[in-house]
Amino acid sequence: MSKIKSSWLKLSSKHADNGVGSHELVPDHRVLSNKEIQDVFDEYGISKTDLPIIKPDDPAIEEITCFPGDVLEIVRDSRTAETARSYRYIEPVDGAKRGDATEWEYNPDVPDEKYTPEEDLNATLSRHILGNMGASMPPTNIGSCRWVAVDRETEIEKAESRGINKHDITFIEGELGFGKSFFLYWLRDRLADKSAVSIVDLDKSVGFESPETIVRAVRDNIHTPRSISHSKYANGMDELWDTYVSSVISGTVDHLKERGFELTEDLVSPNVTSAIHRSLEEMNTSGEILDKNKLQSIAESYINQKSSYQSFSSEFPDNNINNENAFDVLNLLSSLAEFQNMPVVIGIDELEKADRSEDHFAAINEFIENTPPNVSVFVTGTPELIDGTESKTGIKNTHQQLYDLFDKNRISLDNPSEKDLRTFTNKLTDAEELVEGANKYSKRVEEAGSIDDVVRKYANSRNGKLTFRSYIQHFEDN
Repeated sequence: MSKIKSSWLKLSSKHADNGVGSHELVPDHRVLSNKEIQDVFDEYGISKTDLPIIKPDDPAIEEITCFPGDVLEIVRDSRTAETARSYRYIEPVDGAKRGDATEWEYNPDVPDEKYTPEEDLNATLSRHILGNMGASMPPTNIGSCRWVAVDRETEIEKAESRGINKHDITFIEGELGFGKSFFLYWLRDRLADKSAVSIVDLDKSVGFESPETIVRAVRDNIHTPRSISHSKYANGMDELWDTYVSSVISGTVDHLKERGFELTEDLVSPNVTSAIHRSLEEMNTSGEILDKNKLQSIAESYINQKSSYQSFSSEFPDNNINNENAFDVLNLLSSLAEFQNMPVVIGIDELEKADRSEDHFAAINEFIENTPPNVSVFVTGTPELIDGTESKTGIKNTHQQLYDLFDKNRISLDNPSEKDLRTFTNKLTDAEELVEGANKYSKRVEEAGSIDDVVRKYANSRNGKLTFRSYIQHFEDN
Protein backbone atom coordinates (compact mmCIF):
# COMPACT_ATOMS: atom_id res chain seq x y z
CA MET A 1 0.00 0.00 0.00
CA SER A 2 1.28 3.49 -0.84
CA LYS A 3 2.19 5.64 2.14
CA ILE A 4 0.72 9.06 2.87
CA LYS A 5 2.95 11.85 1.63
CA SER A 6 3.61 14.86 3.84
CA SER A 7 3.00 17.13 0.86
CA TRP A 8 -0.63 15.94 0.71
CA LEU A 9 -1.47 17.39 4.13
CA LYS A 10 -2.45 20.93 5.06
CA LEU A 11 0.21 21.02 7.74
CA SER A 12 2.94 20.19 5.25
CA SER A 13 5.46 22.63 3.86
CA LYS A 14 4.92 24.26 0.50
CA HIS A 15 7.93 22.71 -1.22
CA ALA A 16 8.39 25.81 -3.37
CA ASP A 17 10.90 25.65 -6.20
CA ASN A 18 13.74 28.16 -5.88
CA GLY A 19 12.13 29.63 -2.75
CA VAL A 20 13.70 31.87 -0.16
CA GLY A 21 14.92 28.90 1.85
CA SER A 22 17.20 27.80 -0.97
CA HIS A 23 19.05 31.13 -1.13
CA GLU A 24 22.76 30.93 -0.19
CA LEU A 25 22.37 33.63 2.50
CA VAL A 26 19.59 31.74 4.31
CA PRO A 27 21.04 29.39 6.94
CA ASP A 28 20.20 25.70 7.05
CA HIS A 29 17.03 24.79 8.98
CA ARG A 30 16.60 21.22 10.22
CA VAL A 31 13.80 19.50 12.17
CA LEU A 32 15.07 17.85 15.34
CA SER A 33 13.98 14.38 16.39
CA ASN A 34 12.38 13.90 19.80
CA LYS A 35 15.65 12.57 21.21
CA GLU A 36 17.60 15.54 19.84
CA ILE A 37 15.03 17.93 21.34
CA GLN A 38 15.41 16.31 24.75
CA ASP A 39 19.22 16.54 24.49
CA VAL A 40 18.96 20.29 23.82
CA PHE A 41 16.57 20.78 26.76
CA ASP A 42 18.86 18.80 29.09
CA GLU A 43 21.94 20.75 27.97
CA TYR A 44 20.41 24.21 28.47
CA GLY A 45 17.91 23.42 31.23
CA ILE A 46 14.95 24.75 29.26
CA SER A 47 11.58 23.60 27.91
CA LYS A 48 10.02 23.97 24.48
CA THR A 49 8.14 27.17 25.35
CA ASP A 50 11.39 28.85 26.40
CA LEU A 51 12.59 28.78 22.79
CA PRO A 52 12.13 31.72 20.38
CA ILE A 53 9.16 31.23 18.05
CA ILE A 54 9.17 30.95 14.25
CA LYS A 55 5.92 31.23 12.26
CA PRO A 56 4.72 28.12 10.34
CA ASP A 57 4.59 30.20 7.14
CA ASP A 58 8.08 31.68 7.51
CA PRO A 59 9.65 31.71 4.01
CA ALA A 60 12.85 30.19 5.35
CA ILE A 61 11.11 26.86 6.10
CA GLU A 62 8.69 26.62 3.19
CA GLU A 63 10.90 24.04 1.43
CA ILE A 64 11.29 21.58 4.30
CA THR A 65 8.70 19.20 5.68
CA CYS A 66 7.87 20.51 9.14
CA PHE A 67 4.83 21.10 11.31
CA PRO A 68 3.61 23.54 13.96
CA GLY A 69 5.09 22.33 17.25
CA ASP A 70 8.35 21.08 15.71
CA VAL A 71 11.72 22.32 16.98
CA LEU A 72 14.19 23.54 14.36
CA GLU A 73 17.96 23.71 14.52
CA ILE A 74 19.36 26.66 12.54
CA VAL A 75 23.02 26.45 11.53
CA ARG A 76 24.83 29.66 10.56
CA ASP A 77 28.41 30.41 9.56
CA SER A 78 30.35 32.10 12.36
CA ARG A 79 33.39 34.39 12.40
CA THR A 80 34.62 33.01 15.73
CA ALA A 81 33.63 29.39 15.23
CA GLU A 82 33.01 27.24 12.18
CA THR A 83 29.26 27.21 12.83
CA ALA A 84 26.75 28.69 15.26
CA ARG A 85 23.59 26.78 16.20
CA SER A 86 20.31 28.20 17.44
CA TYR A 87 16.88 26.71 17.99
CA ARG A 88 13.34 27.82 17.16
CA TYR A 89 9.92 26.52 18.11
CA ILE A 90 7.36 26.48 15.25
CA GLU A 91 4.33 28.29 16.61
CA PRO A 92 1.27 26.04 16.99
CA VAL A 93 -1.91 26.97 15.15
CA ASP A 94 -5.54 26.31 16.08
CA GLY A 95 -6.32 22.62 15.86
CA ALA A 96 -2.66 21.64 15.54
CA LYS A 97 -1.67 21.50 19.17
CA ARG A 98 1.27 19.39 20.28
CA GLY A 99 0.85 17.07 23.21
CA ASP A 100 -0.08 13.50 24.08
CA ALA A 101 -2.10 11.99 21.22
CA THR A 102 -5.68 11.28 22.22
CA GLU A 103 -7.49 8.13 21.10
CA TRP A 104 -8.99 8.54 17.64
CA GLU A 105 -12.23 6.66 17.16
CA TYR A 106 -11.94 5.45 13.59
CA ASN A 107 -12.56 1.89 12.45
CA PRO A 108 -12.16 1.52 8.67
CA ASP A 109 -14.84 -0.74 7.23
CA VAL A 110 -12.50 -2.45 4.77
CA PRO A 111 -12.07 -6.20 5.37
CA ASP A 112 -8.56 -7.61 5.33
CA GLU A 113 -9.36 -10.99 3.77
CA LYS A 114 -8.38 -11.47 0.13
CA TYR A 115 -9.06 -14.18 -2.40
CA THR A 116 -6.86 -17.25 -2.31
CA PRO A 117 -7.32 -20.11 -4.80
CA GLU A 118 -9.17 -23.20 -3.61
CA GLU A 119 -6.84 -26.05 -2.73
CA ASP A 120 -9.27 -28.69 -3.99
CA LEU A 121 -12.00 -28.84 -6.59
CA ASN A 122 -15.40 -28.61 -4.90
CA ALA A 123 -19.00 -29.32 -5.83
CA THR A 124 -19.89 -25.67 -6.45
CA LEU A 125 -17.09 -25.15 -8.95
CA SER A 126 -17.75 -28.56 -10.55
CA ARG A 127 -21.43 -27.74 -11.05
CA HIS A 128 -20.50 -24.47 -12.72
CA ILE A 129 -17.85 -26.10 -14.93
CA LEU A 130 -20.20 -28.81 -16.17
CA GLY A 131 -23.06 -26.38 -16.76
CA ASN A 132 -20.99 -23.99 -18.82
CA MET A 133 -19.30 -26.75 -20.79
CA GLY A 134 -22.72 -28.09 -21.72
CA ALA A 135 -23.54 -24.66 -23.14
CA SER A 136 -20.20 -24.52 -25.02
CA MET A 137 -19.00 -21.73 -22.73
CA PRO A 138 -15.80 -21.48 -20.67
CA PRO A 139 -16.27 -21.67 -16.90
CA THR A 140 -16.46 -17.99 -15.96
CA ASN A 141 -16.66 -18.25 -12.16
CA ILE A 142 -13.35 -17.23 -10.63
CA GLY A 143 -11.13 -20.20 -9.88
CA SER A 144 -12.99 -22.71 -12.05
CA CYS A 145 -11.06 -22.74 -15.33
CA ARG A 146 -7.80 -23.87 -13.80
CA TRP A 147 -9.34 -27.19 -12.75
CA VAL A 148 -10.03 -28.23 -16.34
CA ALA A 149 -7.19 -26.37 -18.10
CA VAL A 150 -5.11 -28.65 -20.33
CA ASP A 151 -1.49 -28.25 -21.44
CA ARG A 152 -0.48 -24.72 -22.66
CA GLU A 153 1.59 -24.11 -19.52
CA THR A 154 4.23 -22.28 -21.55
CA GLU A 155 1.64 -19.96 -23.08
CA ILE A 156 -0.19 -19.24 -19.81
CA GLU A 157 3.05 -18.53 -17.95
CA LYS A 158 4.06 -16.08 -20.67
CA ALA A 159 0.65 -14.36 -20.46
CA GLU A 160 0.79 -14.26 -16.65
CA SER A 161 4.25 -12.67 -16.76
CA ARG A 162 3.03 -10.03 -19.20
CA GLY A 163 0.07 -9.22 -16.98
CA ILE A 164 2.14 -8.89 -13.81
CA ASN A 165 4.84 -6.87 -15.54
CA LYS A 166 2.32 -4.51 -17.17
CA HIS A 167 2.96 -5.34 -20.81
CA ASP A 168 0.90 -3.00 -22.99
CA ILE A 169 -0.85 -5.39 -25.39
CA THR A 170 -0.92 -9.11 -26.14
CA PHE A 171 -2.80 -10.75 -28.99
CA ILE A 172 -4.05 -14.27 -28.16
CA GLU A 173 -4.51 -15.99 -31.52
CA GLY A 174 -6.10 -19.32 -32.37
CA GLU A 175 -8.61 -20.83 -34.73
CA LEU A 176 -12.28 -20.98 -33.79
CA GLY A 177 -12.81 -23.56 -31.06
CA PHE A 178 -9.17 -23.69 -29.93
CA GLY A 179 -10.07 -22.23 -26.51
CA LYS A 180 -9.10 -18.54 -26.68
CA SER A 181 -11.95 -17.44 -24.42
CA PHE A 182 -11.15 -20.29 -22.04
CA PHE A 183 -7.53 -19.10 -22.02
CA LEU A 184 -8.56 -15.59 -20.92
CA TYR A 185 -10.54 -16.93 -17.97
CA TRP A 186 -7.69 -19.27 -17.09
CA LEU A 187 -5.38 -16.26 -17.11
CA ARG A 188 -7.80 -14.48 -14.77
CA ASP A 189 -7.63 -17.48 -12.43
CA ARG A 190 -3.83 -17.23 -12.41
CA LEU A 191 -3.89 -13.50 -11.62
CA ALA A 192 -6.99 -13.23 -9.42
CA ASP A 193 -5.11 -13.23 -6.10
CA LYS A 194 -2.69 -10.44 -7.03
CA SER A 195 -4.26 -8.23 -9.70
CA ALA A 196 -7.35 -6.33 -10.74
CA VAL A 197 -8.74 -8.32 -13.69
CA SER A 198 -11.66 -7.68 -16.03
CA ILE A 199 -12.88 -9.81 -18.95
CA VAL A 200 -15.05 -8.09 -21.58
CA ASP A 201 -16.90 -9.67 -24.52
CA LEU A 202 -17.23 -7.57 -27.64
CA ASP A 203 -20.71 -7.51 -29.17
CA LYS A 204 -23.08 -5.07 -30.81
CA SER A 205 -23.30 -2.96 -27.66
CA VAL A 206 -19.61 -3.04 -26.65
CA GLY A 207 -16.94 -2.01 -29.13
CA PHE A 208 -13.76 -0.01 -29.67
CA GLU A 209 -15.55 2.60 -31.78
CA SER A 210 -17.22 3.71 -28.55
CA PRO A 211 -14.61 3.65 -25.75
CA GLU A 212 -17.28 4.45 -23.14
CA THR A 213 -18.92 1.05 -23.76
CA ILE A 214 -15.67 -0.84 -23.14
CA VAL A 215 -14.75 1.22 -20.06
CA ARG A 216 -18.21 0.66 -18.59
CA ALA A 217 -17.89 -3.07 -19.20
CA VAL A 218 -14.38 -3.10 -17.74
CA ARG A 219 -15.52 -1.28 -14.62
CA ASP A 220 -18.59 -3.48 -14.11
CA ASN A 221 -16.66 -6.75 -14.60
CA ILE A 222 -13.45 -5.97 -12.76
CA HIS A 223 -12.47 -8.12 -9.79
CA THR A 224 -9.81 -7.59 -7.15
CA PRO A 225 -8.48 -10.03 -4.51
CA ARG A 226 -10.59 -8.33 -1.84
CA SER A 227 -13.78 -7.84 -3.89
CA ILE A 228 -13.86 -11.55 -4.79
CA SER A 229 -13.94 -12.46 -1.10
CA HIS A 230 -16.56 -9.93 0.00
CA SER A 231 -20.07 -9.57 -1.41
CA LYS A 232 -20.34 -6.00 -0.04
CA TYR A 233 -18.61 -4.81 -3.21
CA ALA A 234 -20.64 -4.69 -6.40
CA ASN A 235 -17.40 -4.89 -8.35
CA GLY A 236 -13.67 -4.41 -7.96
CA MET A 237 -13.91 -0.70 -8.75
CA ASP A 238 -16.00 -0.17 -5.62
CA GLU A 239 -13.43 -2.09 -3.59
CA LEU A 240 -10.50 -0.12 -5.05
CA TRP A 241 -12.23 3.16 -4.27
CA ASP A 242 -13.34 2.06 -0.82
CA THR A 243 -9.87 0.85 0.12
CA TYR A 244 -8.22 3.96 -1.31
CA VAL A 245 -10.39 6.39 0.70
CA SER A 246 -10.05 4.35 3.88
CA SER A 247 -6.28 4.06 3.41
CA VAL A 248 -5.89 7.82 2.99
CA ILE A 249 -7.93 8.46 6.12
CA SER A 250 -6.18 5.90 8.33
CA GLY A 251 -2.78 6.84 6.87
CA THR A 252 -3.37 10.52 7.57
CA VAL A 253 -4.47 9.80 11.13
CA ASP A 254 -1.44 7.57 11.73
CA HIS A 255 0.88 10.19 10.22
CA LEU A 256 -0.45 12.94 12.48
CA LYS A 257 -0.43 10.64 15.49
CA GLU A 258 3.20 9.70 14.90
CA ARG A 259 4.07 13.39 14.78
CA GLY A 260 2.51 13.84 18.22
CA PHE A 261 -0.51 15.97 17.30
CA GLU A 262 -3.64 15.94 19.41
CA LEU A 263 -6.14 14.28 17.10
CA THR A 264 -9.08 16.68 17.10
CA GLU A 265 -11.74 16.70 14.41
CA ASP A 266 -10.71 20.23 13.45
CA LEU A 267 -7.22 18.93 12.73
CA VAL A 268 -7.95 15.58 11.12
CA SER A 269 -10.89 16.48 8.85
CA PRO A 270 -9.18 19.17 6.72
CA ASN A 271 -5.99 17.09 6.49
CA VAL A 272 -7.87 14.03 5.27
CA THR A 273 -9.74 16.10 2.71
CA SER A 274 -6.50 17.71 1.59
CA ALA A 275 -4.77 14.33 1.31
CA ILE A 276 -7.59 12.92 -0.83
CA HIS A 277 -7.69 15.89 -3.16
CA ARG A 278 -3.93 16.12 -3.57
CA SER A 279 -3.46 12.40 -4.09
CA LEU A 280 -6.17 12.45 -6.76
CA GLU A 281 -4.46 15.38 -8.45
CA GLU A 282 -1.30 13.29 -8.64
CA MET A 283 -3.39 10.58 -10.29
CA ASN A 284 -4.18 13.10 -13.04
CA THR A 285 -7.91 12.43 -12.79
CA SER A 286 -10.58 14.57 -14.37
CA GLY A 287 -12.57 17.04 -12.30
CA GLU A 288 -15.69 15.99 -14.19
CA ILE A 289 -15.31 12.45 -12.95
CA LEU A 290 -14.42 13.30 -9.37
CA ASP A 291 -16.34 16.21 -7.94
CA LYS A 292 -14.31 17.64 -5.05
CA ASN A 293 -17.42 18.44 -3.00
CA LYS A 294 -18.51 14.80 -3.23
CA LEU A 295 -15.07 13.65 -2.19
CA GLN A 296 -15.15 15.91 0.83
CA SER A 297 -18.60 14.60 1.74
CA ILE A 298 -17.41 11.01 1.42
CA ALA A 299 -14.34 11.73 3.53
CA GLU A 300 -16.38 13.46 6.23
CA SER A 301 -18.86 10.59 6.39
CA TYR A 302 -15.93 8.27 7.03
CA ILE A 303 -14.39 10.51 9.69
CA ASN A 304 -17.53 11.40 11.54
CA GLN A 305 -19.26 8.07 10.98
CA LYS A 306 -22.54 9.95 10.62
CA SER A 307 -23.66 8.08 7.52
CA SER A 308 -22.86 4.86 5.72
CA TYR A 309 -20.33 5.02 2.93
CA GLN A 310 -21.77 5.08 -0.57
CA SER A 311 -20.08 2.89 -3.18
CA PHE A 312 -18.26 4.43 -6.11
CA SER A 313 -20.82 2.90 -8.50
CA SER A 314 -23.60 4.67 -6.58
CA GLU A 315 -21.79 8.01 -6.53
CA PHE A 316 -20.59 7.80 -10.15
CA PRO A 317 -22.99 5.57 -12.13
CA ASP A 318 -22.39 4.24 -15.64
CA ASN A 319 -24.33 7.05 -17.29
CA ASN A 320 -21.64 9.48 -16.09
CA ILE A 321 -19.16 7.76 -18.41
CA ASN A 322 -19.00 9.04 -21.98
CA ASN A 323 -16.56 8.94 -24.88
CA GLU A 324 -14.93 12.21 -23.77
CA ASN A 325 -14.09 11.04 -20.24
CA ALA A 326 -13.82 7.26 -20.72
CA PHE A 327 -10.03 7.24 -20.53
CA ASP A 328 -10.13 9.45 -17.42
CA VAL A 329 -12.23 6.76 -15.76
CA LEU A 330 -9.81 4.08 -16.93
CA ASN A 331 -6.92 6.15 -15.64
CA LEU A 332 -8.65 6.49 -12.26
CA LEU A 333 -9.20 2.74 -12.07
CA SER A 334 -5.55 2.16 -12.93
CA SER A 335 -4.35 4.72 -10.38
CA LEU A 336 -6.48 3.26 -7.58
CA ALA A 337 -5.07 -0.20 -8.32
CA GLU A 338 -1.55 1.20 -8.41
CA PHE A 339 -2.22 2.79 -5.01
CA GLN A 340 -2.57 -0.80 -3.78
CA ASN A 341 0.50 -1.90 -5.80
CA MET A 342 -1.63 -4.01 -8.15
CA PRO A 343 -1.46 -4.25 -11.95
CA VAL A 344 -4.68 -4.09 -13.98
CA VAL A 345 -5.35 -6.77 -16.61
CA ILE A 346 -8.12 -6.36 -19.19
CA GLY A 347 -9.11 -9.27 -21.42
CA ILE A 348 -11.13 -8.35 -24.53
CA ASP A 349 -12.68 -11.36 -26.21
CA GLU A 350 -14.21 -12.11 -29.62
CA LEU A 351 -12.34 -9.52 -31.69
CA GLU A 352 -12.90 -11.62 -34.83
CA LYS A 353 -16.62 -10.83 -34.60
CA ALA A 354 -16.01 -7.08 -34.88
CA ASP A 355 -16.10 -4.86 -37.95
CA ARG A 356 -12.99 -5.11 -40.17
CA SER A 357 -13.02 -1.58 -41.47
CA GLU A 358 -10.04 0.76 -41.40
CA ASP A 359 -11.91 3.05 -39.00
CA HIS A 360 -12.45 0.21 -36.55
CA PHE A 361 -8.81 -0.89 -36.65
CA ALA A 362 -7.82 2.75 -36.06
CA ALA A 363 -10.18 2.85 -33.05
CA ILE A 364 -8.52 -0.28 -31.62
CA ASN A 365 -5.10 1.31 -32.06
CA GLU A 366 -6.27 4.55 -30.41
CA PHE A 367 -7.70 2.64 -27.45
CA ILE A 368 -4.40 0.85 -26.90
CA GLU A 369 -2.44 4.09 -27.19
CA ASN A 370 -4.64 5.74 -24.54
CA THR A 371 -4.53 2.84 -22.11
CA PRO A 372 -2.77 3.82 -18.83
CA PRO A 373 0.72 2.35 -18.21
CA ASN A 374 -0.48 0.23 -15.27
CA VAL A 375 -2.89 -1.66 -17.55
CA SER A 376 -2.15 -4.75 -19.65
CA VAL A 377 -4.62 -5.58 -22.44
CA PHE A 378 -5.13 -9.07 -23.88
CA VAL A 379 -7.17 -9.38 -27.07
CA THR A 380 -8.30 -12.64 -28.66
CA GLY A 381 -8.78 -13.30 -32.35
CA THR A 382 -8.09 -15.66 -35.23
CA PRO A 383 -4.78 -15.60 -37.14
CA GLU A 384 -6.52 -14.57 -40.35
CA LEU A 385 -7.90 -11.51 -38.54
CA ILE A 386 -4.35 -10.22 -38.46
CA ASP A 387 -3.05 -11.58 -41.74
CA GLY A 388 -6.23 -11.64 -43.81
CA THR A 389 -7.31 -14.05 -46.53
CA GLU A 390 -8.32 -13.76 -50.15
CA SER A 391 -11.92 -13.33 -49.11
CA LYS A 392 -11.48 -11.33 -45.89
CA THR A 393 -9.66 -8.12 -45.07
CA GLY A 394 -7.04 -8.39 -42.34
CA ILE A 395 -5.30 -5.87 -40.14
CA LYS A 396 -2.06 -6.42 -42.09
CA ASN A 397 -3.42 -4.82 -45.24
CA THR A 398 -5.57 -2.21 -43.49
CA HIS A 399 -3.73 -0.66 -40.54
CA GLN A 400 0.04 -1.14 -40.51
CA GLN A 401 0.66 0.33 -37.05
CA LEU A 402 -1.87 -1.97 -35.39
CA TYR A 403 -0.57 -4.93 -37.38
CA ASP A 404 3.01 -4.30 -36.21
CA LEU A 405 1.77 -4.04 -32.62
CA PHE A 406 -0.19 -7.29 -32.72
CA ASP A 407 2.36 -9.16 -34.83
CA LYS A 408 5.22 -8.68 -32.36
CA ASN A 409 3.02 -9.43 -29.33
CA ARG A 410 1.34 -12.70 -30.28
CA ILE A 411 0.71 -15.75 -28.14
CA SER A 412 -0.42 -18.58 -30.41
CA LEU A 413 -2.71 -21.38 -29.27
CA ASP A 414 -2.48 -24.64 -31.24
CA ASN A 415 -5.27 -27.16 -31.68
CA PRO A 416 -5.59 -29.80 -28.95
CA SER A 417 -3.97 -33.19 -29.47
CA GLU A 418 -5.67 -36.50 -28.77
CA LYS A 419 -3.59 -36.70 -25.59
CA ASP A 420 -4.93 -33.28 -24.54
CA LEU A 421 -8.51 -34.43 -25.10
CA ARG A 422 -7.97 -37.56 -23.02
CA THR A 423 -6.66 -35.44 -20.16
CA PHE A 424 -9.56 -33.02 -20.61
CA THR A 425 -12.09 -35.86 -20.43
CA ASN A 426 -10.51 -37.17 -17.25
CA LYS A 427 -10.91 -33.73 -15.65
CA LEU A 428 -14.58 -33.54 -16.66
CA THR A 429 -15.36 -36.98 -15.24
CA ASP A 430 -13.55 -36.03 -12.03
CA ALA A 431 -15.81 -32.98 -11.78
CA GLU A 432 -18.90 -35.16 -12.27
CA GLU A 433 -17.96 -37.27 -9.27
CA LEU A 434 -18.53 -34.22 -7.05
CA VAL A 435 -21.99 -33.37 -8.43
CA GLU A 436 -24.94 -35.58 -7.58
CA GLY A 437 -26.71 -36.83 -10.69
CA ALA A 438 -24.04 -35.60 -13.13
CA ASN A 439 -22.95 -38.43 -15.44
CA LYS A 440 -23.02 -37.21 -19.04
CA TYR A 441 -19.29 -37.55 -19.69
CA SER A 442 -18.88 -40.64 -17.53
CA LYS A 443 -21.82 -42.31 -19.30
CA ARG A 444 -20.39 -41.60 -22.76
CA VAL A 445 -17.04 -43.04 -21.67
CA GLU A 446 -18.73 -46.14 -20.30
CA GLU A 447 -20.78 -46.62 -23.49
CA ALA A 448 -17.70 -46.24 -25.68
CA GLY A 449 -15.62 -48.57 -23.55
CA SER A 450 -12.86 -46.15 -22.48
CA ILE A 451 -11.69 -42.55 -22.75
CA ASP A 452 -9.32 -43.63 -25.51
CA ASP A 453 -12.28 -44.97 -27.49
CA VAL A 454 -14.25 -41.75 -27.03
CA VAL A 455 -11.36 -39.60 -28.27
CA ARG A 456 -10.57 -41.97 -31.15
CA LYS A 457 -14.17 -41.92 -32.37
CA TYR A 458 -14.23 -38.13 -32.23
CA ALA A 459 -10.87 -37.78 -34.02
CA ASN A 460 -11.97 -40.10 -36.83
CA SER A 461 -15.10 -38.03 -37.36
CA ARG A 462 -13.04 -34.83 -37.66
CA ASN A 463 -10.30 -36.05 -40.03
CA GLY A 464 -7.68 -34.78 -37.60
CA LYS A 465 -9.17 -31.25 -37.28
CA LEU A 466 -9.57 -31.26 -33.54
CA THR A 467 -10.98 -28.41 -31.43
CA PHE A 468 -12.22 -28.21 -27.86
CA ARG A 469 -15.52 -26.75 -28.99
CA SER A 470 -16.36 -29.55 -31.42
CA TYR A 471 -15.22 -32.16 -28.89
CA ILE A 472 -17.69 -30.86 -26.30
CA GLN A 473 -20.39 -30.86 -28.98
CA HIS A 474 -19.47 -34.48 -29.76
CA PHE A 475 -20.70 -35.44 -26.28
CA GLU A 476 -23.95 -33.55 -26.84
CA ASP A 477 -24.62 -35.23 -30.21
CA ASN A 478 -23.87 -38.81 -29.27
